[in-house]
Amino acid sequence: MKSTQRYFLLLLASAFILRVLFSFYQVFNETIDTYEYGAIAQNLVQGKGYSLFYNDEGQVGFKFKASAHTYQSAWMPPLYVYFLVPFYLVESDSLRLFLIFLTQSFLSILTIFFLYRLTEKTFNQASAIIASCIYAFLPEFIFASAIIGPTIFYHLLSVLIIYYLLLLKRNEGLLNVATIGLLFGAILLLRSELLLFILIIISLKVYRKKYKNALIILLLTFLSILPWQIRNYLVFDKVILSTTSAGLNFYRGHNQFKIGDWKDPYTENEIKKIIKYDNYELKANSLYFSEAIKSIKQNPFQEIKNSVIKISQLWIFNIDNKHLRNPLYIFPWLLILVFALTGLIKYYDWNRYEEFYLFLISTTIVAVLFFVIPRYQTMFKIIILPFAAHSVIYYYNKYKDAVFKD
Repeated sequence: MKSTQRYFLLLLASAFILRVLFSFYQVFNETIDTYEYGAIAQNLVQGKGYSLFYNDEGQVGFKFKASAHTYQSAWMPPLYVYFLVPFYLVESDSLRLFLIFLTQSFLSILTIFFLYRLTEKTFNQASAIIASCIYAFLPEFIFASAIIGPTIFYHLLSVLIIYYLLLLKRNEGLLNVATIGLLFGAILLLRSELLLFILIIISLKVYRKKYKNALIILLLTFLSILPWQIRNYLVFDKVILSTTSAGLNFYRGHNQFKIGDWKDPYTENEIKKIIKYDNYELKANSLYFSEAIKSIKQNPFQEIKNSVIKISQLWIFNIDNKHLRNPLYIFPWLLILVFALTGLIKYYDWNRYEEFYLFLISTTIVAVLFFVIPRYQTMFKIIILPFAAHSVIYYYNKYKDAVFKD
């Protein structure tokens, strides 16, 4: 046991050092895009509130301009933005980025720790070590800690959610129930993809007559996101379920041109008309939803085809994306996928692993409803690592037995 603990601590230390070194490389050798997250955080620090800049074509401005007109925003959920805010008190861009990446590297180590606990609880210690090694040393997970984006937070919260749902099966104590509700709220304030999963879990609790647990989880989830909802209602005079970017994301998955397209001549022209309004984000959100629904009605057979394409993009990869053609990405992922699918099929047990299955099913449905970019695959694949790791043990034992017989 002590030997295993020593090796695991060495694994954690190695993973942290790799992430810190890569962070140095990123900060001093790459141009880091902070996206809308950084723009909103900077505006908050500069006293312009939770807002964004937009040019006349509706494109977001990422650089702070004291004289520019800002639009009150709900384009991005607030959790990651508020994580960034303290770092924007640091004047040096390079130092700020390194401190952000250093913090995310630490959170990545926490993720490895809880992934180990989750895999050990689900399968065994050997599988837990392998799953931890995959997350610690796979290049895309190292890369995720040194970019501006919520991926590391999503990994940590996703693993914690599945872990505590498994704990709840054995111990329905108030602490476990309350923790799940708070985790649900936190991940909705980070990304809205898991809303379907959360609704399914709560519905299952009701179906199984776990009314008290369902009510506590629902109440704490609701209370967690309530401040964001109140703020949005006060600013926009309208209830916003998740974000004002939902319409654009829906349009990118359902348009008459190509999956992932941002706009067409009509929407581009309409954006130019509504950009002058202070509630531009609401109007743009409505416009994109309207155009997406119109496209769905006009091209039902194309929708079926696109749904299959989106599933393949989520579970395999998008061959049209040049960034995914790197062998360092393709081959490790395909190998993990083979192991994961083996584990999901060979060890199928709905009662035992339903949380994993529901997570993967709901993630796939959301991908079909909207669209897929490479980051979405990186975000969800951590949940299949326990099955991939356990399959490695299965194939090892099978190979070892075959060699021994020979």
